[in-house]
Amino acid sequence: MGKKRKPECDLEVERGLYSSFRTAANAVTQLYSQSVHMQRRSYEAGSRASLALLLLDPLESCAELAQLSSYVCVTGKDDALVDSRTLELLSSVHSGDSPVS
Repeated sequence: MGKKRKPECDLEVERGLYSSFRTAANAVTQLYSQSVHMQRRSYEAGSRASLALLLLDPLESCAELAQLSSYVCVTGKDDALVDSRTLELLSSVHSGDSPVS
């Protein structure tokens, strides 16, 4: 004949085990939710930063070009400041022509 089954474990021990498991499961769920939230925030911050670079870099370049152009036009000093390609570009900007390729 087979073995007899042992009586059920103490109800309090089972409740304690269940409570511990539930606490651990909730902690893992909360950690996962926080990581998804932080990943989303990081992605959005990276998107904003790259968009700012994409939009502001050409504007800064234009501002630098305008300052250099003004300096060359006002002072007449073009030697050792810019190369010939940049001078062609500056002259085309001031004359309103399209830049020379």
